Amino acid sequence: MKTKFLLIFLLGFAGMIFGQENSSRIYFIVSKKEELNLKQKNSLKYDKWSTKQLDSVKDVYKNNKTVKATEQITVNGEKQNVTRDIIVDDNFFKMLVIKKEINVDSDFWGYVKFVDDKVYVSRKRFNEVLGDDVYYYKLKNGDKIRLPFIDGTVSVFTIPFKYRFK
Repeated sequence: MKTKFLLIFLLGFAGMIFGQENSSRIYFIVSKKEELNLKQKNSLKYDKWSTKQLDSVKDVYKNNKTVKATEQITVNGEKQNVTRDIIVDDNFFKMLVIKKEINVDSDFWGYVKFVDDKVYVSRKRFNEVLGDDVYYYKLKNGDKIRLPFIDGTVSVFTIPFKYRFK
């Protein structure tokens, strides 16, 4: 009887070591953590610009003129410069976007991904591509960040069992 109980205990201990599964951690993301602010890249399309922004762009780009744009592309492994003429019209202005960084004010639960000097945060699980619903902390050299989290663990001992003596 003692040997059976000892055997069950040892097998359960071995199962705990090798059979433990962790679910992904969910972190509590705060908008301001010490000196770090949670930020988001915001894209503002042309039709949502202020009149001051519209006027400043229209001063630079006059209607019905052509603008030369040069971009570098890779063709057969070699970098090539391509120049094209773009006509300034309504379609040209619709393509313009202002990108700026804004501070986020709300706290939420989410997932974390570390890339270089940034800690990316999202409410949804990360895929390979970082989308618009992604926030980040920008870490400077030597900065650390501690975020509270919830983590679930499943092992052999999480399944309840009873042994009843006679």
